[in-house]
Amino acid sequence: MDRQSNHIQNELKEHIDNDEKFIWVGLPKQGILLKGSDALLIPFSFMWAGFAIYWELNVISNGSPLLFKIFGIPFIIMGLNMTFGRFFLDAKRRSNTIYGITDKRIIIKSA
Repeated sequence: MDRQSNHIQNELKEHIDNDEKFIWVGLPKQGILLKGSDALLIPFSFMWAGFAIYWELNVISNGSPLLFKIFGIPFIIMGLNMTFGRFFLDAKRRSNTIYGITDKRIIIKSA
């Protein structure tokens, strides 16, 4: 058993009963991953973020009221998160996840 497997087993020891034995331990795929749903989400996120940025630039350049300027900010943040941020958040979430399969159950631990 390698060093990483030993580390994962030690992390999961507190969650198993005395009579349980590990069959397998591991990590999810690491890094930024693309999924099938991204084929639709990526173009949509570019359109969302693009329109939100367009809206905000027009509002600012036309001297519109402060309320209109503030109104566009959450949409820009959501657009940037949909376009870029969700990939990094998913990668971070998976980097803090470990799996264990015992002879009795499956354990998934996320920090």
